[in-house]
Amino acid sequence: RSSDLVALTAVFMPLVLFWLLSQETGSLHQREMEDQASTVARFLSVSPDGQLVLDLPPALKAQFSQAYGRYFYAVLDPDGKLLFSSGPEASPLFPPGVLPSAAEIHEVQHGNMVISGVTAPETVGRRRVFVQVGEDLSHRDVLTDDIVANFFLRVGWITLPILLLLLTADIIIFRRAVRPLIQASQDAQNIGPMRTDIRIPTANIPSEIRPLVEAVNQALDRL
Repeated sequence: RSSDLVALTAVFMPLVLFWLLSQETGSLHQREMEDQASTVARFLSVSPDGQLVLDLPPALKAQFSQAYGRYFYAVLDPDGKLLFSSGPEASPLFPPGVLPSAAEIHEVQHGNMVISGVTAPETVGRRRVFVQVGEDLSHRDVLTDDIVANFFLRVGWITLPILLLLLTADIIIFRRAVRPLIQASQDAQNIGPMRTDIRIPTANIPSEIRPLVEAVNQALDRL
């Protein structure tokens, strides 16, 4: 029935929106970390003596500073040796292991911080390096604003047509439910001293109202 469809939609729509929001949260966070890894890699270069050099502009230095304490980076060579780091400890952000061939998401705990980010392979000159960028999850308030904005731009618009569809379905269901009641009231108006044989049909009466109609018919039978 249409009412069952509306009820199912009302139950499952919040679940679907919650799932989409969770997906958007993870997707946005990973894209942000990959973008930051690429940004760090742009400021890597090879010096004339063959050494890797990292020369971040002041704005990025401030963003990755320990005073700000929200973002961290580390740069590793193909053997997993640490080349550069902004973290409080001179160590990779994420546990050593097989370095990925594509950007890979990680989440680890460093002391009181939970750092979530990526390890992304980058090429500087002809040298392969791995840039790790992470975010302290205790600073999620700013990211949450970005997530909500992106969610409603990319996904949230779906809610408007769904709500309009539900409103339309409610109107149709209400009209279908009221129509038998209007007919029943017209039938009841025809009952009088000379027409006590008339009974109100119960076939299309909503189940919630049917006991009342049946009680009226039974009262007419007794009369």
